[in-house]
Parts: sequence; C-alpha cells; structure tokens
Amino acid sequence: MRVSRIFSGICPPFLEGGRMFSPGRPVGGRLAALVSDLSLLCKSGAELSSFAELRALDPLCGHLLSRLSSDWKAIGRSSNVSAPGRTTLSPTPRSSRPFDAKSYWETRLRQHPGLCGVGNTRMGKHYIKWLYRVRRAAFLRLLRSLGTDLSRARVFDVGSGTGFYLGLWKELGVSSITACDLAEIAVSRLRSAFPSTRILEMDISDALRASLDGQYDVVSAFDVLFHIVEEGRYERAIRNVHALLRPGGLFLFSDLLVHSIPLSGEHVACRSLSRVEALLRNTGFRVLRRVPMFVLMEEPLDSQSPVYRFLWKLVTYSARRSEAAGFLLGSVLYPLELLLTKMLEESPTTEIIACEKPPLGLAAERPEETL
Repeated sequence: MRVSRIFSGICPPFLEGGRMFSPGRPVGGRLAALVSDLSLLCKSGAELSSFAELRALDPLCGHLLSRLSSDWKAIGRSSNVSAPGRTTLSPTPRSSRPFDAKSYWETRLRQHPGLCGVGNTRMGKHYIKWLYRVRRAAFLRLLRSLGTDLSRARVFDVGSGTGFYLGLWKELGVSSITACDLAEIAVSRLRSAFPSTRILEMDISDALRASLDGQYDVVSAFDVLFHIVEEGRYERAIRNVHALLRPGGLFLFSDLLVHSIPLSGEHVACRSLSRVEALLRNTGFRVLRRVPMFVLMEEPLDSQSPVYRFLWKLVTYSARRSEAAGFLLGSVLYPLELLLTKMLEESPTTEIIACEKPPLGLAAERPEETL
C-alpha cells in the first residue's frame, strides 16, 4: 500500500470547488477507503521515530508531513502578530477586572455536562470524543517514555473536571489518587463517580493547605493551567505544585505555549515558551520532556502558516456543521494525529510538559533542559 494515497484522497477534492468527495465514487466507499489507509499508516508507522524512516516507507507521505511540520515552524516563529481569524484570543492586554473562574466553570459545567463541558463546545460531542482518544494516547505514551514505576505512586490531579484523567490514573494502578476542582458541581459529580477517591474543592492558584505539602509523587494538571488567566495566580499555581511534590516527584501538565507574543481571552491565556520555561526553572523544576498533545486537531495558536489556518478552518467548519460530520472528521484525523504526535518534537497547539522536582542534594548537579 502507498500511504500517500491518503493525501491524494483528501487534498484534490478540497481544491476542486470545495467538494469533500469527488464524483464517480460513493461517499461511503471513499471514506471507508480513506479511513482504512489511515489506519494502516498508523499501524505501519507504529515503530517509526523520524520523518526519514517515514520517507523510506513512502517518500511522498514523508515529504508532505515533514514540509507541513517545517511550515508552521518557519512561519509561526518568525511572526510578531497574531494570526487572522482568531476571534477568542488577542495579543492585547486583558482587562484589569479579575476573572471569576469559579462562577464561570460552575455555569459552564451545569450547562454542558460531560466532556463537552471541559472541551471546545463549538466542536460537538463526537469530535470532542476523538480529541480525548488522542489525549489518552499522548498521556500513556509520555508515561511509557518516562519509564516511571507507578505502582507505589501517590498522585494529585489538579482540575479534574469530569474525571477523565482520574480514570486513566486508576487504570494505571497507582497507589492512591487525590483530586481537586474549584467548581462545586464538578466536585459533587466526581465524588459520585469515584467514591473511593479523595476529592477536594480547591483552586490550585489559591493559598495551599499546609497539610498537603510534600505528600505526592506525581502531580498532573491537564488542560487546566491555560485557564488561569491572571499572571500572579498562574505563578502561585506553579509554586503550589512544587510544594505538593516530594523531592524526585513528577509534574505533568499540558499548556498552550507560543514562540511569539502571548495571547489571551476571557478564560484562556497562551503564554510565551520562554516565560514558562523561566518560571519553571526559577520555581525549582527540571524539564524532562515537551511533546505534542495535538498537531492537526486543535487550533494552531502558535502558527501563522496559511496551510495550518486552512486546515483548522476546514476542521471547525466540518465539525460544527453536524455531529455526524464531526464524527467522520475525527475518525479520519485520529490515526494521522497519533502518528504526527509521536514523530514531531513540538506542535503549534497543545503540548505536554514533564518536569521533575529534583531529589534533595541533586538539584545543583543535574543540568537544566530547555522547553
């Protein structure tokens, strides 16, 4: 099989008057063939670790994907202005009025229970489910790469929301889990769904309870920190995580980090990579990994690339059209996203960062790594 059929199956129809499927072949048959090719690509690429290896498997496919990767880096990093079409984020300073995060999330989670409440509500529940499949794969892949024995790990999960990551931690068989969320409705639902887990109603950016200091081997904060829009609170959250960890503990989190100027919105803040890197270092963390969580399936906030803007507009337009379209689009992009998140070192959208609180006496001896 030539996996470059994937691109000949996707690209020409979009360029020919915007038709999703070319005439002469039933929609179902074309989609089935495309999904089959993508699944085979994902399986055949399971052991690939570089674009050179992918080019050996299929020259055109490897060339196109590597060009796509280079495109967002070259254009996104050289720009000093925000990308056109961003309606929710802006490079302009935020209002000085504090954002009431607790009220916002109480209202949102009551209106949108389940994964839609903590995801992009514009995208529809079926597309969001595909996003969480990617999150699961990226999370488990990162833990495998770290090689940490979790059987005795005490985990503290920040901003647990619907409990998606609590389920993953339980699946991994960790010793104990403590979770927290600032929304009362989330805490109530989590206590019902996970009766044996300690669930706290707390905001990680508030003053930390002294009884929690140094109690945990792992702290996770996925899709949480970029919702802390006030800089002072963000800094306190990072310090609190450091305090929660014992020496040698791991801090795993996802964030939206940009190479150019920061972006902000009502409940989202994209901070500069250099700013977060300095904050982690000054707090006492050592960075172990920074890997993509998404490449194509979330908004490319760190890119000015017209290619990426086109792909994102295509994704949002299709997924917002109907739940069926969101499901079909997710099923097509999912295998490709798994491959790209494995092969790329960074992405123009959400990434996962793994940090360590160095063991006592070793902090000064171990070299700092940059994000």
